Amino acid sequence: MRVFCLLLLTLSAVVETDAFIFGIIESIWNTATKIFGTVFDWTLTSFNKFVDTGFEVGGTALGVVVDPFGWFEPSIDDHGHNTGKVAKCPARADILFVIDTSGSMSKQEFNLAKNFASRLSEHFQMSDKDVLFAAITFSDRVQRVFDFKTYTNHDGLSLGLALFPFLGGGTKTYLALDYVIQQNLFSTSNGGREQASKVVVVLTDGSSDSLLKTKAAADRLNRLYQVVAVGIGSGLGIELQNIASGYRNVFTADSFASLVRIEQRVARRLCEIPEADGNIPATGEGSGTCATGFQKSPTNKASCVDINECKTKHSCQGTCVNTIGSYRCTCKAGFVIDPKDTGKCSSLRSCTSQVDVVFVIDASGSIGSENFKTQQTFLAKLTHHFIVGPKGTLFGGLLFSTNVTKLFDLNKYTSRTDITT
Repeated sequence: MRVFCLLLLTLSAVVETDAFIFGIIESIWNTATKIFGTVFDWTLTSFNKFVDTGFEVGGTALGVVVDPFGWFEPSIDDHGHNTGKVAKCPARADILFVIDTSGSMSKQEFNLAKNFASRLSEHFQMSDKDVLFAAITFSDRVQRVFDFKTYTNHDGLSLGLALFPFLGGGTKTYLALDYVIQQNLFSTSNGGREQASKVVVVLTDGSSDSLLKTKAAADRLNRLYQVVAVGIGSGLGIELQNIASGYRNVFTADSFASLVRIEQRVARRLCEIPEADGNIPATGEGSGTCATGFQKSPTNKASCVDINECKTKHSCQGTCVNTIGSYRCTCKAGFVIDPKDTGKCSSLRSCTSQVDVVFVIDASGSIGSENFKTQQTFLAKLTHHFIVGPKGTLFGGLLFSTNVTKLFDLNKYTSRTDITT
């Protein structure tokens, strides 16, 4: 029998390709061999388990990784927290958490949000010469939890985050954003430092009570500070884009439990901001030394700048992608990173099942031409993992915005070359 799969692709579903493709291939493979009469209902149920972690646009992580079976469940020692070996960013920054505590979340979910903030802080050196944190909460009111001079170590910060109360009520996000400015939370009187990057991290699980008021408040805040928006759940795309200082600062997870999966990406982006400001300080006596992956700034010997390992030495068999303080490897279509050697690429097995796959592609104005090209590239790469033809996988395509446009029927193309060209 042939199995029919519907793949809905919007901007929030363009992904970091290797992990996403692996998830889709395994999903279709198992579906084709194990599921019979209830395939479509089962597929829709599985779609509710998508986990947002990021896609790549020019080296920047943004959208989602599909993991309906939980194969990518983080290990018990995820990111090195249990061993005390979390990679730390040597930045100089003041980071303010703005945490949603509205009634749309449970107290258990609230605790997961606080735990996420605590885990995120562990990716940074914390002291009055490195990174300091402050926090406020909001619902239909705003409450200051602690400022930048309250805690100078992770133990104190974790305790402070654990103890602050759950408010409940509405989601007046705009009140919290305006509160940051009105109360001058980054001022020296509140523990802020003049020679530190200023970053606001908004963590929310629902749309605000007023999209327009939130947009206006976010515009005011973005004129002063870098704002990173982390959303939990679906339907938050427009609001997160409005809140954040550009698409690179938008992150989403499908549930509070899934926040752990975007933790490292958010931390990496938070480290990039002070690095761009020149706020990676040299340490030690005199002009100091730089952390691994950094070198002295040619214009300021007291600061460090990132080393682009991709232009020097790297171990990538495929493509090298520079990151702050390090680098990572990616592979061409049909290959993924070898789990035993992250510098090598291993070929993915092709799906040989008989499957009909229809791409339903978002072409609305919110996507933009560049992101639309990214979607096209992703879909073309995805087809490389299937045996295309009447005895294998056939692909169809639809575009949707205000209206729906049929691109091609399932029987239109019988080779991968025809589809991708």
